[in-house]
Amino acid sequence: MRLAILFVILFNECAFSLRAQDHVPDTLFWKSDYKLNKEDFKGLPDTSNPYYKDKTAASAVEIAASGYWEKDLPNFKVDVMFIKSQSWYRDSIFYDNVLGHEQLHFDITELFARKIKAKFAQLRDSNCSDIDVYTSMIEGLLDERSAYDEMYDKQTNHGVNYQEQKAWVERVRNELMELQQYSSDKEL
Repeated sequence: MRLAILFVILFNECAFSLRAQDHVPDTLFWKSDYKLNKEDFKGLPDTSNPYYKDKTAASAVEIAASGYWEKDLPNFKVDVMFIKSQSWYRDSIFYDNVLGHEQLHFDITELFARKIKAKFAQLRDSNCSDIDVYTSMIEGLLDERSAYDEMYDKQTNHGVNYQEQKAWVERVRNELMELQQYSSDKEL
């Protein structure tokens, strides 16, 4: 699984941005009622990269945010995206478990976007206007997300261990439900 999280902070006197939204045709925004399918994987594996030599599939997922000032406090719109042109699978060994495994990577990205939104809300509720505090929080959650993703791949053996995969699906589903109020579905 290849993860791309773009997070660039641009700040000036009146506005800041954590990445301008690129609305490209090969981008899927996370929605609870949409599940990835084989046709969503449009990219080709990088055969020169030894990391991908034995991989069955890779998903390019991003957390993208755009920031703005609202009532003298920073605020953000956070999106979770799947980039079709950078996501791929090997057709000869593609199976439903692989698709389910990649879907959960997308769902995990949504989970951490919700955690970021929840922290934004807490900071705003405390009237925090210090961009450095927001940046530090975001960086910490993105690091946590990377470790969580690595643990998921390791414990499920990239989806091969069916029982562990099933347990992770339940775990992530429960965590998503706990943060339902911050769902990307609500921003559509």
